[in-house]
Amino acid sequence: MIVGERKTFEQIWNSVKNLKSVLVLGCGTCVAVCQAGGEKEVGLLASELRMKAQLEKNPIKIGEFTIERQCDKEFFESIKEKS
Repeated sequence: MIVGERKTFEQIWNSVKNLKSVLVLGCGTCVAVCQAGGEKEVGLLASELRMKAQLEKNPIKIGEFTIERQCDKEFFESIKEKS
């Protein structure tokens, strides 16, 4: 059984606050089922990051995308098209 657990928002923010751009990348299978990183959670996290960046006047570019499976390299091709 695969179980995913999201880090706290503060942990995530502290990891990305000094970057110029961030891609919140979700997975449509395992972590989507345990509600830790599917499309819905990607949207919520990206929105939280945008709001925090705006409040702190921090011009981070926040992108968001969800692929079918992060455990299979072939699904990463769709990310290259978004770049």
